[in-house]
Amino acid sequence: MGKFKFSIILLVLLSFTLNLSAQEDDYEAGQWHFGPHIGLIIGSSTGDFRQDLSWGYDIGVYAGYSFTDLLGVNLSALYGNEDYVVSKMDYLKIPALFLLQFNSRHLGLGFQYNHALTKQDGLEYLSYNNNYLSGIIEFGYIYMFSADAGISGIRSLIRVGYAITPRSYTIGGQVVGGVTQAKEKFDYNPYFIEFAMQYNIGQFFNDKKYTRTRR
Repeated sequence: MGKFKFSIILLVLLSFTLNLSAQEDDYEAGQWHFGPHIGLIIGSSTGDFRQDLSWGYDIGVYAGYSFTDLLGVNLSALYGNEDYVVSKMDYLKIPALFLLQFNSRHLGLGFQYNHALTKQDGLEYLSYNNNYLSGIIEFGYIYMFSADAGISGIRSLIRVGYAITPRSYTIGGQVVGGVTQAKEKFDYNPYFIEFAMQYNIGQFFNDKKYTRTRR
């Protein structure tokens, strides 16, 4: 887990060493950003129950607004499918981020609520809770399809999350040979990394966008 966190931090720091003035200010103050979101995710977990590597995808819509050239917000509604070795889970995911914006790049910090849509019907479960809240950090970059036409392209992003409230389940309590088995509760914290793309349809409705000269 330590190496995983270090790799992500290093990747973000290296990305910010690039020339931040290379493109137009895609996060100009007063601009709306909205459109489709699609991403691929891999993850695992820490805690009482350590899952094998999982993989899956997210698909949905996002919307955001730039209060200033530097500060903005982003909110999404995503359907997520995650494939584990022994099960599959469907989620409704609501990520909400506060953005620090640097020309065509941004650093986002926030939370993601993960609401399980899949019911687990294991006879061994006395109870379970698959809903959880993740803390998330992301780095994004917008590149141009056509600089001459002033048409922005896809926002590529890397999002990393770690559950700050755990998933949990309780087993036991059955009577075996006249003896009631002890109940045991297990908590575990999923974490993930997502590679995603967002296309900003809002660029076609913003009057002020691309009115500035290059810095």
